Amino acid sequence: MLPSRIRSYTFQGLTGTPATLVRLFFLVLRRPPRWDVRPDAERFTLREILCHLVDFDEIGLLRLGRMVTEANPQLENWDETAAVVSNDYAAADPEATLRHFAAHRETLMKWLDERSPSDWARTGSHPQLGTFTTEEFVVLLLAHDTYHIRQMAEWLEHMERAD
Repeated sequence: MLPSRIRSYTFQGLTGTPATLVRLFFLVLRRPPRWDVRPDAERFTLREILCHLVDFDEIGLLRLGRMVTEANPQLENWDETAAVVSNDYAAADPEATLRHFAAHRETLMKWLDERSPSDWARTGSHPQLGTFTTEEFVVLLLAHDTYHIRQMAEWLEHMERAD
């Protein structure tokens, strides 16, 4: 079990992601937005990152829900590349998607805040990630946020160099 101070920092990080994204997108919008530029063929565009974060949060809450209600559920793999097409990321409005992400993150944080101490030790198994606890999955959510925030910062740096 994470010490309470570490859990508090984790929660603050997760709660702060929407505001961080708002600030990053403010920097993007200072000039004509280029939501669909792909500086690296292997990585998402800004529009895709935002949509991916929404999807990951929604899938994360579903996985967490199963973990606290089922005995070590087998959690399906999610094809994030296929989601770009199946969820029509290309047509998504970035501002509306950001609002949706913020609202969903608030729901997720409320759900996490309501968990009992025994819920944090519940487990789930995933084909790529192995077996992990609810608490470890919440840390993964924060790491996932951080990975994509870094990706956005690198994207902004690339655009500044291109100007």
